[in-house]
Amino acid sequence: MSGAPPLNRRTYPGLYRMDQPTEPVLSTLSAWVEQVGFDDLPDDVVDLATTQFVGMLGALHAGANHVLGRRVLEAFPAGDEPGTAPLLPTGGLASPKRAAYVHAALTMVLDYDATAFAGHVCHSTANVPLAYAVPLGLSGREVILAQVAANEVAARITAAATLGPHRGQTATHTHLAGAATARAKAEGLSATALQDALGLALAQPGWFVYRGFMGSDAKVLTASTSIRAALDAVDAAHAGLHGAADIVEAAEGFLAKFAHVPVPAWADGLGERWHTRTLSFKTFPGCAYIDTCVEATLDLVQTHDLAPTDVDRIEVHGSVFTVGMDAHSRPYQAGPASSAVTLNFSVPYNVAVAIRRRALRSDDFSPEAIADPETWALAERVSVRHDPELDVPAYLGTAPVGAALRRAGEPGVQFLVTALGAAGDTAREAGIRRQLTEGGADDFTHPTKSVASRVVIHTTDGRSLECTVEIPRGAAGRSSHGEMRELMREKLRTEATRTLGPDAAADVASRAADLPTLTAAETEALVRANVNPAWRP
Repeated sequence: MSGAPPLNRRTYPGLYRMDQPTEPVLSTLSAWVEQVGFDDLPDDVVDLATTQFVGMLGALHAGANHVLGRRVLEAFPAGDEPGTAPLLPTGGLASPKRAAYVHAALTMVLDYDATAFAGHVCHSTANVPLAYAVPLGLSGREVILAQVAANEVAARITAAATLGPHRGQTATHTHLAGAATARAKAEGLSATALQDALGLALAQPGWFVYRGFMGSDAKVLTASTSIRAALDAVDAAHAGLHGAADIVEAAEGFLAKFAHVPVPAWADGLGERWHTRTLSFKTFPGCAYIDTCVEATLDLVQTHDLAPTDVDRIEVHGSVFTVGMDAHSRPYQAGPASSAVTLNFSVPYNVAVAIRRRALRSDDFSPEAIADPETWALAERVSVRHDPELDVPAYLGTAPVGAALRRAGEPGVQFLVTALGAAGDTAREAGIRRQLTEGGADDFTHPTKSVASRVVIHTTDGRSLECTVEIPRGAAGRSSHGEMRELMREKLRTEATRTLGPDAAADVASRAADLPTLTAAETEALVRANVNPAWRP
């Protein structure tokens, strides 16, 4: 989600700039996707992609156990589109298109995904290879290869437009690129066919509406809708329909509509600069901008052994990203009758849950948990305050936008100057320019995602307890790849226990972590191991 103030060509004349590449962006991307092989992937990229796959299986099981997930499974049953792709976790056989659509909706239910620079790529890049694994007889290596290829294309398309009105899960064009690329690589499509599929898919990208996204269940389907459109575009390309190769950078193309500061040069560095290396993994369900304030709250509660009755009031100080996210969600909250979709973006609710239950888990977003009056009594004592000092680190990290700001050059400087309210302040503008310049080349060898929060809990006995968390566990810049791997294995084991039972969940978590070593038969067995015929939505 974007927490930045409105910024467009009306508020900053001349912000839009378009550098034309020497060849169409889609041509460059498609040619690379066709030729890249598993042996071209660095070991750490394979490791992170495997962790990504494991984490998204965990998110799928978490979503299936929520009432919204159960409604998705009821609305889109396997029998409507029969095929050979197992629909998880029910076990019905559906078309891979239907499976990818449903699985993406389940992973979207609780916002329990992973993020990259740039975008929430996983809903398409992991779910499409999962859906096609059994129908196409893919090995684990082939699943990972399709996933990484899709990560790299989807993240680059998203990065090119990330200095614009859509970021985070509102950037549904991410999945137009991710789904088309993942399927194309899995099926062995030619570069020409993928170029056409991407051109067709990006001709009609989605434009989100806050009322639907924040204030209804529609958000659950945001990735699914784009995934289905992209998979249809692949069928159209198979049949000979052609897309515009220059749809991304054309004067009246995608970036002209979706970027204030377009950064088309992100199409370069293929095979050298791996966006998969920028992945950050969530350990809490909900928007990534709540993670640091929840972690800081839990640190205080556990360190000082605080009970809810010990708490007088709570202050949460955050960057424009966290504060803006919370502000966008507030008009759609209805107290104990609120939707989980809305509360995934609410700072007071998530902080109150952390105090009340000393955790933040997927079942804290069930209708019964949301209705808890004691949680809302605590939430009323939470104030959310903007701390401008936390803005600059958030803007300068690789994600969510720092890498794009640096790559954009002077227009990126002006974007940040405007967003920080520094226009006309010569000294401050010079400082911002210097900070961006010193930020490095963003080769993604050491990516960061810094969205810091400072939490102050004022107790009933007069103490003021404070904790600051800059980068949450599981995120780039803090956790090692090994820690990320174990966090996501535990996430999958925990969430799958409710659908599969404890023994089967532990088995699935172990097998999924070995995905790159699995044969096609073993990969099919892994997919089918996520099915429990006795479980009912």
